[in-house]
Amino acid sequence: MPSSFRTAIHDLKPVMVAFDDASNARRRELLRRLSRMRLPLTRTLTDYVNVLMFLTAYPSDAEERRLTEAELERVALFVRRTHPRDKKHLANSGLPYTDTLSTYSHDLLYWMTSRKQLRIQIDSFWNPTVRLAEALPFTLPSLERDLAATGLDGKPLLAALVRQPRARIAFLLAQFAGLNANPELKDYLFDGLHLYLRLRPADRRFSKAFNRLHRPDAFFHSEIIRGFDQRELLDRKLPRPASLTHPKRESIVEAARFALMLLQRETDPTTFLDETSLRYYELERGISVAIFGMVASRQLPLESYVGYTLFKNGYPAAYGGCWIYGRRALFGINVFEAFRGGESGFVMCQLLRVYRQVFGVDYFEVEPYQYGQGNPEGIQSGAFWFYYRHGFRPIEQPLADLATSEQALITRNRAYRSPASVLRKLAQGPIALILKGGAPQRSSDVRERVTEYIQERYLGDRDAAQAGSRRSFCKRAGHLGRLNVGEDRVLSEVSLWAEACNIRASRSLALLRRMVRIKPVDVYEYQKLLIKLLG
Repeated sequence: MPSSFRTAIHDLKPVMVAFDDASNARRRELLRRLSRMRLPLTRTLTDYVNVLMFLTAYPSDAEERRLTEAELERVALFVRRTHPRDKKHLANSGLPYTDTLSTYSHDLLYWMTSRKQLRIQIDSFWNPTVRLAEALPFTLPSLERDLAATGLDGKPLLAALVRQPRARIAFLLAQFAGLNANPELKDYLFDGLHLYLRLRPADRRFSKAFNRLHRPDAFFHSEIIRGFDQRELLDRKLPRPASLTHPKRESIVEAARFALMLLQRETDPTTFLDETSLRYYELERGISVAIFGMVASRQLPLESYVGYTLFKNGYPAAYGGCWIYGRRALFGINVFEAFRGGESGFVMCQLLRVYRQVFGVDYFEVEPYQYGQGNPEGIQSGAFWFYYRHGFRPIEQPLADLATSEQALITRNRAYRSPASVLRKLAQGPIALILKGGAPQRSSDVRERVTEYIQERYLGDRDAAQAGSRRSFCKRAGHLGRLNVGEDRVLSEVSLWAEACNIRASRSLALLRRMVRIKPVDVYEYQKLLIKLLG
């Protein structure tokens, strides 16, 4: 039976992305056959769920979606009824009612404890780079710090400090919350503990199959779009962001975070998400895109790291972000495994469309890792050509020439495939999509000028440089009055920027002055100011 089950899945995959009458009929035949088979308690079940998720996101009609939904329900019931000891091997599979074992940041763990879908247990401190006994002296009351020097560490030390097992996570959260004013130190200590947690779902929501947004108006497919007018799509006017109720906003944040947690991953914008910055765009073909910035204490100097989750018929289908600096952005995309083989090019261009029109970006750069540098999967998949087909070109001339010659070989011989050695060469430098003009200034150019300025003017004394730059900036731009922590941080950044780059024009100083107030609270308005400043 397991063999025939695997065979049916194998037969289903070739017709997943074909929408002619024969393929549609074949898909339904195989889905009905699979629905009558006993489900296997093996990794084959994970493979099957991935297929079902793809077909639910790319259905041909309501009947097909009904079939896939019914099978997902059957899988959830099957796993729920299975004894815990019999599904231990499915940990980290993302299947409904299975455990996830991983380590997470303090901020994400704090949010996780408010989720009713999760029961969280401490599993271990695995191979820590910072021992618990080394970290707690930074957080414990002075009268208790000697407890960290008793020779106990890890779980025994935690047990000595907190007798009730259920209270130990809350204890750790409270201790490290005392370091919130110094997030870099908090992250270094907490992340160094390598605190592994076991997440036990109380319901099916915390699973890859059921972590999705409610979308009654599913888009049905008659084809998978491969070729399309990219420039027309990038220029197509975006709809206004959707008006979000508080429950809808919470469901988007939860879906974005759950999707990464189920992969045992985090990204800074998703973990440190500023909910006031969340915008949600409902686009064509069942695609919707949520974009979001980070809370003030986690923002980057000068540039804005704006993350996204792209949904396909309600499913989180891709995640990543842009590091935005004026009209320039470093772009990254990751398509979740279940949805690879779908409309990946169209999906990427929808994301570029959003960032281009919301933030005014017309130069998108992609780091070499995305298409192969230190990434064997990128070489094997020929990811370079995915970006090339959508307008990205090597920045360095020798690599651009190599790509042109390879493209000529492909054009002459459709059977030709670039060898891995060539793909590795092409992955030695970045590529960019240039929609207008040339390459804009990089934020790293400013940082280099600042470092040079501190060396020359202050002999490397950073404290003196910041104090002197602030005095000079406030003298020229005007004093700003009382500032909160976030505003004070931005003042130090723009002051060094103004002094190192010799910014003296009154209009430019006025823009920098406004940035001090705007950057911590409004990533969109800050970007507008930045574009005005950079020209």
